Amino acid sequence: MTGADALAELFARIGDSLNGVAYISEEELANWPKSAVVAFERAGMLKPASPATSAICDGCDRQCPMAIEIANHAGQPVASIFCDKLEHAARIDVPLDRLRRRQASGRALAGYLTKALGIPDVSPGFAETKTWLVGGLRDKRSARVELHGSNVLTLKLAGHEVPLAGVLTFQGRTLRLDRRRLVECVNSPLAGGGSGESAEQRRQAIARRCEALFLGGCRNFRKVVADEYGIKVSTLRDILKRAGFSTRGVPKPKKV
Repeated sequence: MTGADALAELFARIGDSLNGVAYISEEELANWPKSAVVAFERAGMLKPASPATSAICDGCDRQCPMAIEIANHAGQPVASIFCDKLEHAARIDVPLDRLRRRQASGRALAGYLTKALGIPDVSPGFAETKTWLVGGLRDKRSARVELHGSNVLTLKLAGHEVPLAGVLTFQGRTLRLDRRRLVECVNSPLAGGGSGESAEQRRQAIARRCEALFLGGCRNFRKVVADEYGIKVSTLRDILKRAGFSTRGVPKPKKV
């Protein structure tokens, strides 16, 4: 396995997961190139996770996934699987090392992209829709960048849909992000934004985002949303005015 193979596997695990969170055992990571694992850790794409709560039982040839039970023996934790599928029910010991694992997620991946692109920190996306906000990328124009995780991880910006594997690669011993290609997309938007969203729908979406942040107690919501969409605060104020949004008409959040 090469570093490029490891990155492709990481993308696939996140894309195939139900909520954009994938777990990879330390046992499996031991077969990945060490330089790739180190690079992913430094980028925040691989993080420590809680021990696994299930494992493949090797008590027989069936290879059944079974729940792990943890008990204390002489002051030391001991992991085991209770197997009732054998002729005689038995308890199968499981080495604790087998339960160690790391976590990869769409949220962490989007966070890395935000920093790599030099975008101000933004709020996380929505795991239930497997969409994570990267932020507003600016050059001659500006565009909101989102990471979508339905099977194939894809960046959506200015009407373009760019496979993440096409701009984020592993070369030598480091991660490489093709920022120039994304900037080209920003400066050459596709008509209609690629989502069928009209200008009025976009204004209302921005207004709803501002309202949600305001109700959540975010005092600088205009700056936050402007950064998310890659626009100036003055431009945002004009959009909100056209959308008919005003904090005067929104109940102030209750103090907790």
